Amino acid sequence: MTLQLKSMFLRGILFLGFMFALFQWIYSAYAFPENIRHGYNNCTSCHYSPSGGGLITPYGRELSREISTWGNEGEEVQPLYGAIKLPAWFDYGGDLRAVQIYRNNIFLEEAKFIPMQFDLEAMVTYHRKYSLLATLGPVHKVGKGKKEFEINSRRHYFLIHFSDLLTLRTGKFMPAFGINVPDHIISTKRGLNLDEGSETYNAELSYLSSGIGLYLTAIFGWSDREKIDRKHTKGASFNVSYSFLQTFKVGGNYLHQYRTRWKRDLFGTYAVLGFTKHLYLLSELDLQRSTITPQVSGPKISQTGFFVYKKIGWEVVRGLHLFWAYDSAKTDLKIKETRGYSTGPGIIWYPRPHYEVAVSWLKQKNSIADKDFSDYLWIMFHAYL
Repeated sequence: MTLQLKSMFLRGILFLGFMFALFQWIYSAYAFPENIRHGYNNCTSCHYSPSGGGLITPYGRELSREISTWGNEGEEVQPLYGAIKLPAWFDYGGDLRAVQIYRNNIFLEEAKFIPMQFDLEAMVTYHRKYSLLATLGPVHKVGKGKKEFEINSRRHYFLIHFSDLLTLRTGKFMPAFGINVPDHIISTKRGLNLDEGSETYNAELSYLSSGIGLYLTAIFGWSDREKIDRKHTKGASFNVSYSFLQTFKVGGNYLHQYRTRWKRDLFGTYAVLGFTKHLYLLSELDLQRSTITPQVSGPKISQTGFFVYKKIGWEVVRGLHLFWAYDSAKTDLKIKETRGYSTGPGIIWYPRPHYEVAVSWLKQKNSIADKDFSDYLWIMFHAYL
């Protein structure tokens, strides 16, 4: 084992111990679509957000005990383990997330520890109909050759609940597109600029019943300074899904965005399938067509590509999941070398309420023309309030 790899595992173990000892207080920023195998086909079963992710409802907190290996009946799952009693109109949470990666190919071998997220999140509700939610935490800012941190809000929005099924949301958040998973580096997220940090200002109308899910979203663009070239990007998206037999969900969506001299159309289909109480499949296929108009005279430049993500998982014992993932993209169908893919096994473990650990070892090719695979190992640590 190389010195870098030994160092990686040592730092990972030390961080995990540190996290268990000090940060017993944060909650997940993403949805858990795998829970469809238990009959939860809508994200609002556990999340306040209509499209999932972010702050967890009281019912979602109770469920976290049921899906953890050592979650005990009567164990406190509220923020700070219930140390602070708060009024019913106020709720809060947060996230501590970090990843240790190891990469090895013919050009380099590296190990790197990356603190990804340390956010607090809070929500106030008025008359059970109006809600205001916001996050606050340090985010990476790139400037003058070095990375800097800045306190910022990844998400903040206002919710109006017209009924148990119909909701209007306005503010900064990710448009509902595809499957909401925490693997933001996959092609159907980062490859489509729908990953962490790509939240836009939107107005979203959602209708969620036991069988039908519908999201209509108007997109008004970014405001962040580092995304000034995309600040004036506008657009709209449409997402519809159908749930059947309690543990099966299929859907389709469309997103259109445009700004000066650029536009894209994104079509996608997805499926979240719970075959048994233990076996499940996540599948997403997206097709993107983008067009650039040159500043000077000349023909428009068009590019069409596809993006695929599949993950099959098996809960071996309560809280411990084995999975196999496949991720592929071809950014330009006309050019063979633009296709890349990765595949490999992994483990997700929820040892107790408030904690999550995930490990995955992937074989990667950034281009189909590459002769050799790269090895890519990542270990993700997550604690939640």
